[in-house]
Formats: sequence, C-alpha cells, structure tokens
Amino acid sequence: MTKKKTPKEINAKEAIEELQEQVESLFKTEEFEKIAEGVQQAYKIISAAFNSMAAFVPFVSAELKERGLTMADIRNIKDKEERERLGGEIIRAAKERALKQKTINGEEVQKALIEFVKPDTVEQADILKAITPLSHVSPNNPLMNDLSGGQGHKPINAGAYDLPVIKEDKKKRREEITNFVMVTYDEEKGITSNLSEYERSVSDAICSVWEEAEKTGMPPAFDLDGIYKAMPGGGARITPQQEKELQKTIEKFTEIKVDYDATDELRKRGKIGDNEEYHVKERYLQVREHQKTIKKGTGVKGKGITKTVWEITSEPLVLKTSKLTKQIVSAPARNIQIEEVNDKGEATGQPLKMSTARKTLVSYYFRRVAVILKDYENAAKRWRDNEKRRKKDPTIKEKPLQAFRDKSDTILFETAFKETDNDTSNAVQINRNKNFSYEVFNYWKAIGYIKDYTKKKEGKNAVGIVIVH
Repeated sequence: MTKKKTPKEINAKEAIEELQEQVESLFKTEEFEKIAEGVQQAYKIISAAFNSMAAFVPFVSAELKERGLTMADIRNIKDKEERERLGGEIIRAAKERALKQKTINGEEVQKALIEFVKPDTVEQADILKAITPLSHVSPNNPLMNDLSGGQGHKPINAGAYDLPVIKEDKKKRREEITNFVMVTYDEEKGITSNLSEYERSVSDAICSVWEEAEKTGMPPAFDLDGIYKAMPGGGARITPQQEKELQKTIEKFTEIKVDYDATDELRKRGKIGDNEEYHVKERYLQVREHQKTIKKGTGVKGKGITKTVWEITSEPLVLKTSKLTKQIVSAPARNIQIEEVNDKGEATGQPLKMSTARKTLVSYYFRRVAVILKDYENAAKRWRDNEKRRKKDPTIKEKPLQAFRDKSDTILFETAFKETDNDTSNAVQINRNKNFSYEVFNYWKAIGYIKDYTKKKEGKNAVGIVIVH
C-alpha cells in the first residue's frame, strides 16, 4: 500500500492482502489468552500495525456486528481451534466486504478501531494519539485579528458590534462591508478584553492540529506537550508552569462564545448565493476531554499519572471562517521550529532555547513576515499585469513595484515587544530581546524562508527589522 495516497481515500484492492494477514495475526498470536486479561496487550499489537491495518478494521467490525459478536467474545473463546476457525471465517467475510468497495473512508477508521479492540474497560484516550502537525497554519482574517486586539478594539464582553471586513473604495464604487460580531465570556473567570499574542499562538497550534488531522484522516487530538511543541518556537519538553498556563488557555477557549454573521461579506465575495446566509453561534473551541492513566512502576501498588488528551469535535470557528475567504497564513512546521545558526550561516539542527515570552515573539514575527511576503508576491503580480497592459496601451503610466504594495517591509521592535508582552523594563533586557530577534531572522535566512533582512536604525540604535526581497 503506497503511503502517498490520502488516508481518506485508500485503494481497497491494494490494501486488503496485507491488512488481512495482519488482522489474522491478532487471532493467532500466542499472547491471545493474555489479551483477554487486559486491553494494553491488545493495543500494543494493534498500534504496531495501525498505519497499514486500520483501513481494514471497519469491515471486520461490520462483520462482527452482523453476527452479534464483539472482539471480546472472540478473545474469550478458550478453545484455540474454535477461536481460529471463527476468526478466520470473520476475516474472510470482511475481506469480501472490503473488496466490494473501491475506496475506504479514513474518517470512519478510528471510530471503528475503538469498537474493534475495546472491552468494557478501555478508554478512548488509549486509542487517541496526539497529532504532531507537519505544517503551521495561522488564521488571519478580521475576526481573528479583532479578537487578538489587532484592530485596536477590545471585543470580548463589549456587546454586539459591526466589524469592518471590506474597506470602502470610492474609485471602485465599493461600499464598506461589515460583519455582525458578539463575543461573550464569564467575567468571573478573569477574562481579559481580547486574546493575547500567547493565546493566539496556542490557537494557531490547535488549528494546525485540525488541519493535519484533515490531511491524514486521523482524529484531531492533542495533549499539552504536543501543543507546546507545535507552537511557534518549538522548544524542549513543557515545564509544569507552562502546562498550567497552557491548560488555562485551552479552558478559556472552550468558554468563549462567538456569535458571528458573515452573510454580507460572503455574498460580496461570491462565496454564497444571494439567498443564502452564514450565521454561526458556537464556542471558540469545541473539544472533548479524555483522561488516560499512565502507570509508573510495577505491581498492583505501582503509581500512575493522569494525562489529558483533547479531541477537537468541530473545526475551530476562526479557522473555518478564515479558510472561506482564504485569509490564512501557512508554512512548513520547520519554519517555526527555530534552530541555532553557525558562523557559516547554516541551521545546525540544535533548537534555540525557548521561553513562553520567546515563543510568543516568534509567533508575532512569523505572522508579520508571512503577511509581508504575501503582500510582495501580490504586488509583483499586479506590477507584471500592469506592464503587460502598458505594452498594449502606451497611455497607461509606468509604476514601480513598490506602488502596488499595501504593507511595509519594516517590523518595529517597540511594537513587537509591546504586542507580545516581552520585558522592556531596562536596556539590558531590550538588547536581549533584540539579539533573540536577530537569531530568529538569521534562522529564517538560513533555511530560505526570507531572502535577507537588514536592521532599521535611528542613529546608532537599531529600532526594527526590514525584510529584503
């Protein structure tokens, strides 16, 4: 079975022979007697072959269901010959089911797998696996920017308001378009009036998990350690203090309620018909918690720790609204996993030391750079189009590429440090922030994310970064 195909559309005929052999091994293993005593043994066997056999599981489950049986019933058959006979019969029938279907829907695989292996005692957290995103996505539409204070507005618990999403343009006879927004949160829980840059970076990491799940067909699940590493900046294992900060942020997301009507904008952009509406009322993040106990030590008295795995039950609101209008920033995960750079200007593979404040600064820089690069790309296209028109019509004026730019190439340190709540209480700390910033941009230059950068200076003092195209 080729790995290049999307798990949502796996070719059944190519997969069945291999999957049949692996599933049959579950019935014939010498450890089968022990498996009946605990799901961990069963899970180890299944997880070892999961990537290749999972697509076959729904057909086995369907066959078991039709016979009124469960995997536990098969496991509990003490007579080995009878167990293997019945198991083989079920596998053969499942194979016939699978071969009748040209493709296998990967979204049904995980649900079926849970039913396939679980005795009454198994928890879904034993099946769910935290996803490591291979790409980083950042919603960047007016709603997300407004929620994080980017519009100079404090929206949470501010009542209903109209959010400008398309600017007025008198030359094009275009009126301003606004969306209806109302964001609420229980004030007793200590909510701030908008999302901080740190909270936005957490949100981006969660959105990245959802997108990775969409690509792979796996359940959109995450844990604290995985989200911390998926946040811009990467870094080592999460500390207890960082776990508390992160858990508090996730809880906050689940309590924020958003009432959002984007009907006028989506009609204007041609995304929905004149008689259609787009009005959603839902929580900022919708998840289901699963608790998993990881045993430490041996024997009955061995202590365990409880780990939480969150399953995202619905596409995050800011992600789906950004995708509708294609206002989203994305890049390979490597771009946000900042590494040290050697004297030759090469990335070393050694992660740069990270703190929460540093990760937040990387998040801010990443989004600003992505927007600058996209703006330059769009301006270059408009400039080329203008040059083509000039060749056909000499009356059209020549314009430099810069005339088509909407964004500045400059990122000011003062704004960056303020937006990310980085310490600027003294000159020493400000210089530390600047030096860290140079390390981030040196890394991006080393991997080719940016062509180059220069320091913007006022006298001898560096006040910002200028992206070079």
